[in-house]
Amino acid sequence: MASRLIRDCPIPGYLVGDGEYHTSRLFAEVAGQGGQLVAPRRKGKALGHRRQRPERLRGLALEDSAFGQALLRQRSCIERFFGTWHCWGGGSC
Repeated sequence: MASRLIRDCPIPGYLVGDGEYHTSRLFAEVAGQGGQLVAPRRKGKALGHRRQRPERLRGLALEDSAFGQALLRQRSCIERFFGTWHCWGGGSC
């Protein structure tokens, strides 16, 4: 589903996702739409022995930078906000 959403809209900036979105294919698709994906590596996953796409390597560098960490923190705050908003009225989740 992420691939379909990425293909259907231009991305002029950064797209921030969780570890499930950290795939070479998605890094390339976001770059093809003019953006940069920032997603943390999945815990316990190494880069592997194959050649890495430049888009993914840029994403890894961003993940380790102060700017990338700030983007990931903002993503976490936004998810908490929408999670609370969804569960707030009437007490049903």
